[in-house]
Amino acid sequence: MGYIEDDWRLKTELIGDIRDWNYLEWKYFSFEGRKVKGFIAFTIGNPSNILGLKKHIIAYGFYFGKQKKIGTIVPKNNEVDLSDKEKWILGNCCIENQANKKILKGEVDGIKWELNYDCRAEGKRHRLLESKKKDWMDWEVFCNLAKVEGWLTIGGRKIIIAGHGYYDSNYGHWLVRKYPWIWFKFMKKIHGQKIRFSFCKIRESNKGLIILSFDEKSFFLEDFVVEYNVDDKIPKRYRIVGNSREIRSNIIVEVKDIDIMPVRIFKFFPFFDTHLNLLKCEFDVKLERKGNKIRFKTKGVGEYLTPVY
Repeated sequence: MGYIEDDWRLKTELIGDIRDWNYLEWKYFSFEGRKVKGFIAFTIGNPSNILGLKKHIIAYGFYFGKQKKIGTIVPKNNEVDLSDKEKWILGNCCIENQANKKILKGEVDGIKWELNYDCRAEGKRHRLLESKKKDWMDWEVFCNLAKVEGWLTIGGRKIIIAGHGYYDSNYGHWLVRKYPWIWFKFMKKIHGQKIRFSFCKIRESNKGLIILSFDEKSFFLEDFVVEYNVDDKIPKRYRIVGNSREIRSNIIVEVKDIDIMPVRIFKFFPFFDTHLNLLKCEFDVKLERKGNKIRFKTKGVGEYLTPVY
């Protein structure tokens, strides 16, 4: 199975005037192996470099045993080259595009990696935001479930990766702080079948999407309800109910731990600073497909953004 036709959408979505200052795009890769799991996200803000405020950010999180490394680095503009469709260079990192595979290579914070993503279950493109002020943002899941193989070197120790992963992107003309989102995902193997759940929505909008993949078959649920205490700064419990002709889902999410990743979009404008709350979650899952009901509990992750000011 191949990926959705992939490139940096900024190449076609920029307007060509001052409004491009708030164009933002990132590509997010996550993986889970037996001994280590993590994510790497590559972000470009204001790609037209209006007022000299173009910015690239590489965000990362690696979890191994009881240890973790979480942070961001900011490559210089001359260290980033996205012009070659077969290889994108971002500082000390690169993404190679080979048919239905992505090959990630890089080094940050003393951690080196080479990870091969082979897509097994597709995603889709979905518009999460379209406001009267012409703000918009799309969520594009290039691969809802991937086979991931490769290695990481942490503290001089090489760890072989043989697991699964996920790859998505968000992009558009919008202010992250003004339109924060809710996002969750997990993968569980039940009776030999891999089930991947992914969900994203803008918090102040009814638009969103649930993607449920059963091995290589993906289902897309736009009919859903999300319940949580909106008065909590970072809610600790959510209920997500989704339905389609083929699938019924009822999922309870309990947040067990939070890692905070500070995000500074513009160097000289702290008003735009945010905290990306990385949620470690437990999921209580009820699914019904073709009359067959299954229930299980599993662990997964989420994100919940909060403004600093």
